[in-house]
Amino acid sequence: MNKQEKKMFIEDMKCLMEEYSGIGLASPQVSREDLNIVLIRNRAYENPWILYKSKRGDVQAEGCLSFPGVERAVHRSVWILMIYRWGVKLMRGLDARIAQHEIDHLWGKTILDYKK
Repeated sequence: MNKQEKKMFIEDMKCLMEEYSGIGLASPQVSREDLNIVLIRNRAYENPWILYKSKRGDVQAEGCLSFPGVERAVHRSVWILMIYRWGVKLMRGLDARIAQHEIDHLWGKTILDYKK
């Protein structure tokens, strides 16, 4: 996929996410398991990886565009240090939760894999 095609793909992901009132989306959710792209509040990150996680976490209900109407209580770290293709980002609170959720998708894990 060339640069222009990737840019168009990301724009399509953003439109889809907005159409369904989502706050995050991962490329495998739209049948592109070959790409490692996540959207977090409309910002794209390519090849994200969580370098560090806080030991402190919390449990909150999460939904998922892949499973409309389903929610699961999921324990997540309250902050993470994420590296990605073009940089490093410290994420806290909801952004950290979204990033962990979407990166799970890149590894084939969903909220259904967490115990009720």
